[in-house]
Order: sequence, then structure tokens, then C-alpha cells
Amino acid sequence: MRIQRIIALSFLFVTLLSFSSEAQQYHWRRAKLPLESWHSIAFNPLSKGRILFAGSELNTGVFRSDDGGITWKATNQPPDRPITDAHQVFCDPGDTNVVLAVTPTQFYRSTDGGWHWSDTSNLYGVDGEGISYNAAERAIYYAQNIGFHIWRSTDHGATWVATNKTPASPGILFGSCDVSQDVPSHVIEGSQDTLLQYSSDLGETWQVGFAKEPLGPTNVEVPKIVFSYYASEKDDKTKHDVAVVTLWRSFYNGVMATPDGGMTWQSLNSPDRHTWALDIDQRRSKISAPNSAAYPLPLHIFMGLFEDPGDSATLPNLIQETTDGGVTWHGTNFPNGVAGDTNNPLARQIWVLKYDTTSGRIAVAADAGLYIGELSSGIAYSTSSTATDVSVLHYGHTIEINSETGLTGWVLYDIVGRAIESRSVDGESTSIETASYPPGVYALSIERVGNTKTVTMIELP
Repeated sequence: MRIQRIIALSFLFVTLLSFSSEAQQYHWRRAKLPLESWHSIAFNPLSKGRILFAGSELNTGVFRSDDGGITWKATNQPPDRPITDAHQVFCDPGDTNVVLAVTPTQFYRSTDGGWHWSDTSNLYGVDGEGISYNAAERAIYYAQNIGFHIWRSTDHGATWVATNKTPASPGILFGSCDVSQDVPSHVIEGSQDTLLQYSSDLGETWQVGFAKEPLGPTNVEVPKIVFSYYASEKDDKTKHDVAVVTLWRSFYNGVMATPDGGMTWQSLNSPDRHTWALDIDQRRSKISAPNSAAYPLPLHIFMGLFEDPGDSATLPNLIQETTDGGVTWHGTNFPNGVAGDTNNPLARQIWVLKYDTTSGRIAVAADAGLYIGELSSGIAYSTSSTATDVSVLHYGHTIEINSETGLTGWVLYDIVGRAIESRSVDGESTSIETASYPPGVYALSIERVGNTKTVTMIELP
């Protein structure tokens, strides 16, 4: 029986090799969540891209996904002060049971992986991303809005201490902040009037590194600041002071970088003046070499564009990527969508994007919903012509199955015909996470309503 199964699977594999496969730069899927503006998204950094958290503008609460962003569940909210419009969700790398969330007015903490939340009454909110982490100290930093204190916690957010004795630049509306991986950590803050200030003594003293553009518009913002974990200064390899920032609506400096913790700044080639969301591929292997034109910057950076609300034009390619440190940029096949189409809504503003190096996933919070992108790295073969209602997509570490007639289950076999995983399904779509399987060729048997089966071959990277 096993020999017959092996022969059948081998024959089917050879047959299906003749079918064409369509290569994509990135494969994107939109989460099945309310069609509204989502302002925050974050990975659990130790989950290999499986666990995510997100918050929307209108829908109360923080949502959690345990399957790479395919399905989402609402978490439990504080009864006296529910979370509304979370602008940042942060999962503590030192203890991933601890998740933090900030709204424009409040600060929240969870100790059970985001399922239950409490309001931290002694901290106020921030209209942006003000939470960051220093792995060398195992310390969380929080830059409070409107020029209040820089707070620091070494017990996973249970208690906080103000690092600076006097407020940093009182009255200035700060919306972004990040810290370096040095000890002591260097801090850079960005405001809504194109001001970048830095501190090398944990906020005791501050210096302005970049002020308002002399001839630029007055409403330029600094929405994102991201330090590179491993990139170091040219002259002092002990200082990891390289950071990249976005300046929204700047005519001169849409993307900037500092090689020295905020003292000096250089303009990078920008994909557009409407730059907003930002993340860096933080792998050590993605740091530029001394002979590179990008040195000492990181090479692999993602950028999200954000249209001016008063703009009538639509920006194409809202998610941009560079692999040469900002010398050149290219689109990632992000679906801009169509106005009025609820299945493929028009996206115009990317609020937050995060890149997970272990899974290769890009998580995006946009005005048209949440999106998950994966680089196409596997081979997806078309199914037989007798099952035209079945589609099987394979990208990264995810197999996505869709059937118009409905699914009842699936079985995954290895190349010698052993069933290695199976699942019952009740719906029109499902997915399989494949990161734990070794590379090779597998057979996928798809069971549909009416006791019909379709077998297709999958090659896992």
C-alpha cells in the first residue's frame, strides 16, 4: 500500500511540475477585520512571526493573532478605562508575556500575553511610537508626549523611574523616540515641528541635532526613529549610534540618518516626500561594509508612505524597500486597492510597519486595515483542471488554501507518503504554517464539501 502511494505521489509530482507557477515579489494578504484605520501593529519577537498584536482607530481594544495574522481575537479590556486608538503596541523581548500599549492619552500593560490589560495611571499617553528597548540593559524606555519625562523600567514595566530630573523641551509635542543598544543608551526624540534632539546621558541634558528646515513647510513631522542594533560609528566601533528617521512632507529630507547618535545628520535618497512608517532589518549580516556607499548604515530598510489627507492624488507602491542602504528604493507589490471596494479597499496611509527577521513577514497597519506580506520563497503549483474552484498559494512559511465550495479538511504527506499533519476545516479558506518542517517536496490532500479531494505538490524552502 505504501509503495503504491509513493508511486502515485511521485507520478503526480512529475505531472504537476509541468504546470506553471507565478513568482511574486511579495505576497500580501489583508486581515479579515473591520474596514477602518488601524494605527498599530507588533510582533512577539520570539514567536517566529506567529503572534501579533494590533490596535485600530475606532474599534476598542487590542487584537491578537496566533497564526501569523490570518485570524484575530479581541483581548479583554480594563472595565473602567478601555483601550481606544492604540498608537503603539510593544511586546517585551525580555518577557514576552508582558505587552504594553499606548493611546494618545493613556498607557496600558498586560502580563499574560495581551489577553488582559490594566491602566498604568502614573504614565500618560503618546500620539506615536515612544516605547523602545535596550537589550544590553534589559530595560524598556518610554518617551512621554508634550516634552515630559523619559521613563525607564528594568522590571518589565512593573515600575518606572524618570531618567531626567527636568522635562525635556517642555511644550514640544514629541511623537517618536528610540534608544540605542549601548550602555548608557543614547536617546533621540522627534517632534511635530521638524526638531530632532538627542541625549547621551539618559535625558539629563539635551541637544538639538536638527532643527526646522529654513525654507520648508511648517507642518513637517518626524513620525519614526529606528536605531540599528549593530551598525556602529565609523571612528568608534563601541558606539552603536546609527539611526534612521522619516520626515513626513519634507521637501528636502524625507529620509535622514545619523552616524553618531543624533549630533549630525545626512539626507538619504527618499522614495517620496510622504515618508512615514519605518523599520530596519536588524540582522547583523545586513550591515554595510566600510567599502560600501551606504557605510555605516544598515542595508535593508522598509518604508511606508502616508498620503496627505488633503491630497487628491493616490501614491502608488505604499510599501517601499531598499537593500542598499537607501541608495535605491523599489515597491513591494503592496495592494493599493480600489476606492469603494470592500474586498480590496483603497489604502492611502501606512501608519506602522514591522519586519520580523525570523519569518520574513512584514506586518502593516494602514488606513484600509491590517496587511501581512511575505517574500515568495517557495513553489506553488496549480491544481488539476478538474478542481478549478480550489486555489493553493504558497509563500514564505505559509500555505493558503481557498475553495468556493467550502473545505472540510486537509492532510499533508511527506515524500514517502507518511501523513505528518492533518486538520478539519469548516469554511472557504484556511492556512498551514510550515516553518517547522524541513525543506523538501510534500503532497497536500485537500478535502472539500461533497467528499471530493484534490492533491497538489508543495516544495518547502
